[in-house]
Amino acid sequence: MNQHSALWTLCRHGRLQGYALYLASALFCAAQTTGTALVRHAPTLNGSIDGSVQQMLGEAVTFNGGAVVTGDLLVPGTPTVRLNGQPAYAGTVDGSGSTSPSNYQITLNGNAALRHVVRRTNAGALPTVTAPPQPTGTRSVTINSSSDSPGNFGTLRNLTLNGNVGQFAIPAGTYGDFAANGGSGFTLGVAGATQPAVYNFQHLTLNGNTHLEVVGPVVLNVNYGFTANGNLGSTLHPAWLTLNIFGSDGFVLNGGSYLYGSVNAPQGLVTINGNSQLVGGVTCDRLTVNGNGLLRLAAPNLPPSVSLTAPVAGAVFTVPATINLQATATDSDGTVTKVEFFNGVTKLGEATAAPYQFSWALVAAGTYSLTAKATDNTGATTTSSAVTIIVNAPPSVALTAPANNTVVAAPATITLQATATDADGTIAKVEFFQGTTKLGDGTPTTGQPSTFTLPFTFTAGTYALTAASRKGSCASRKGSG
Repeated sequence: MNQHSALWTLCRHGRLQGYALYLASALFCAAQTTGTALVRHAPTLNGSIDGSVQQMLGEAVTFNGGAVVTGDLLVPGTPTVRLNGQPAYAGTVDGSGSTSPSNYQITLNGNAALRHVVRRTNAGALPTVTAPPQPTGTRSVTINSSSDSPGNFGTLRNLTLNGNVGQFAIPAGTYGDFAANGGSGFTLGVAGATQPAVYNFQHLTLNGNTHLEVVGPVVLNVNYGFTANGNLGSTLHPAWLTLNIFGSDGFVLNGGSYLYGSVNAPQGLVTINGNSQLVGGVTCDRLTVNGNGLLRLAAPNLPPSVSLTAPVAGAVFTVPATINLQATATDSDGTVTKVEFFNGVTKLGEATAAPYQFSWALVAAGTYSLTAKATDNTGATTTSSAVTIIVNAPPSVALTAPANNTVVAAPATITLQATATDADGTIAKVEFFQGTTKLGDGTPTTGQPSTFTLPFTFTAGTYALTAASRKGSCASRKGSG
C-alpha cells in the first residue's frame, strides 16, 4: 500500500481507534486535498468524500454511520450541530457570512467522520450549463465489427457500438445519441492539444465494461442525464475531462466504475454508488454518495505564470532585424510543458524547456505586438502582457552635388547637396562627411522636403564626400558621390 492509500485508510478507520487518532489523521488527510464539491441542496452521504462540501441552502443534513468527509461541510447561516454517539468531529467553526438562516440542524451519527462544520459561509452561484445544440447529421450507424466504419462524421447523428468492437476515435462535433456496449468505447480529444475539444450529445449510454477515454482536454455536453456503467476519463489527467449535464435527470456512476474529471449538473442529482469512484470535481443540485462509493475532490489546477522579458516594450530595430524573444514561466502546482511566442495571433515559435527563448529572423519593417503563452502539464494556459516593438526600414540617401570627379580651383566654397527619403517615417537630419570627418548637418531646402544642402569651403586636395541620413529612431544610411 502506498503512502496516500495508507493515510486514507487511517482517515476512514481512525475513528475506531478513538477521537484523538481520527482528528490527527483527518487534519493531515484534508491538507492533501483542497477540492470542494458545490451542492445546492443538502447532500445524502453514506460513503466517503476526500475533500470538502459546500451546501448552498439552509437545509437539514444527516451524516449516517459510515459517512466520511476528510474536509469540512460549509453551510450558510448558523444551524445547530447535533452529535449522536461518538462521531469523529473536530468542531464547529464560524465564518464571516450572514447568521441567517438558523432554523435547521446538522446531525452527525455514530461512526460518521467530519473535520468541521463551517457555518456562516455565504452561498455562491453554481455554474450554468446551457443545452447543447441539436445535431444536423441524419445518419444512424450500428458498429458490429472493429472493421466497420461510422463513415462521414459530419453527417452522423446516432452511433451504437455493439459488444467487443473496441475503441472508436470520435472527432469533436455535435451528435444525437451515442451508446457503447461491453468491450467497446469512445476515444475523445486530440493528443497534445492545449485547447479542449468540444462534444455535444443528446443522449450518452455507457453499458458495462465500456470506456470513454480522453487523450487530451475535452468538454462533453450532454442534454439528458445518464447512467455510466463504464469508465470515463484519464486516470493520469483528471483535469482533461469536463462533463456538463443540462437536464434535471443528472448523472449516476454505478458500482465498479470510475470517472476522472469534473461533473457539472446544476439542475440534476449526481449519484456515486458503492464501489465506484469519481476523482476530480462536482457541482450539482443534489449529491448522493452511497456506501463504499468515493468522491475524491482534486484541488483545482492553478494556471502557470509567464512574462515576456525580451525584447522590452518600445524597443526599436532596423531591418533586416533578428529579434531574440525570451520569457520566464513557472507553475506552482505542476510543470511548464512549453512556452509559445506570438506576434498578435500569429505563432512565431516555441520552447519546451528553460530558458524559454526563440530567435525571430528577417523581421520586416512594422510595429509588432509580442506575447508569450505558457502551458502547464494539465493543459492550462496563461498569456503574458503584450509588448509593442518597432522595426524600422532605414532611410535612403544620395549625394547629388558635387558630381563625382568634380574639379574646382582652390580655395573653393562648394554647396554639398543630398536627397533623402524614408518609406515608413520622416528624415530627422542629413549629415555630410569627408571620409570619417563630419563636415556638418545639411539644411532642408524650402519647398523640397527631401533635399538638404551645406555650403563648405575646401582647400586644395582630393576629397571623398558622403552624406548620411537619419530618421527619428536613429537608423541611418550613407550615400556617396
